[in-house]
Amino acid sequence: MKHLLHALVILLLCVGTSHATPPTIINLSKAIEQHIVTVNAETTGSSYNQQALKLTIKNTGSLTFNLVMNPGVIFRPDSAGYQPLILAGEEKMYMTPLKENTITVQTFCADSRMSAPAKGISYTYQGMGNDTLVKALYFIKQNRIYNILGQSAVWMFTNGHSLNQVYDPANEFVSKKLMDYLINITGRTEPQYYVQTTVNNAVGEVVYDPKTLKIFAKFEEQLDAPKKLTLGIYNENGEMIQSVFEDRTYGKAGHRFRVEFEAIGVDPGKYYIRLKEGDAVLRETMVEVK
Repeated sequence: MKHLLHALVILLLCVGTSHATPPTIINLSKAIEQHIVTVNAETTGSSYNQQALKLTIKNTGSLTFNLVMNPGVIFRPDSAGYQPLILAGEEKMYMTPLKENTITVQTFCADSRMSAPAKGISYTYQGMGNDTLVKALYFIKQNRIYNILGQSAVWMFTNGHSLNQVYDPANEFVSKKLMDYLINITGRTEPQYYVQTTVNNAVGEVVYDPKTLKIFAKFEEQLDAPKKLTLGIYNENGEMIQSVFEDRTYGKAGHRFRVEFEAIGVDPGKYYIRLKEGDAVLRETMVEVK
């Protein structure tokens, strides 16, 4: 009888363990707003599009839970002039009652007009980005776009940057994938050309310069007969200022053309990428240099 009771107790313990309720999952934004946790945030010295924030988080109550650093949470600097930082990594941390834990988190800059922070700058919880930005951040996380390309997408939402700046000429595949997703969630039209500008991560300096460095354009042209073509960039007076090629013969077929317009030293204004046969313009794209 003793052995039977002992076996029954063990069986009940095993059943209880197998049906144990997993810890609750709570987003950081909810935990802060409901005073479940307190957070001290401080910059790590890493670039703003890397793991730029260290969060020291204290569980203020008796709950045990998994805390998720949900993408879209924004922290603002306690010192003027520095950029706010937005979380983008969805890191997780196990929290026990009244205990304090520390974690470094993936971030992006949330205001291109501000300066990159030095190490040790204190930050405070500000709130959440809008729903569409949060969707974009999840996509960036899923595809590991933690670079200037991902940062450019974030600035499209936080600062109203143009969609044509979300482009990396060294990574056409990922650029196209991200572009298609942003078009899908925002309803914007696909750009006719793409713009490269200066992005800076030097401490204490403004991170974004709107001055155009280079413009990229791609297009296709179907020729119904062999033709001698010229492709170049023209100013508003019709003068060619940069040549891609001149009087080059192309056969009867479909052709793809790629243009890189070097805009350093070029006056701001409107310019025209033109594919011509003699004086006849076969295709034209207007671009703007800022």
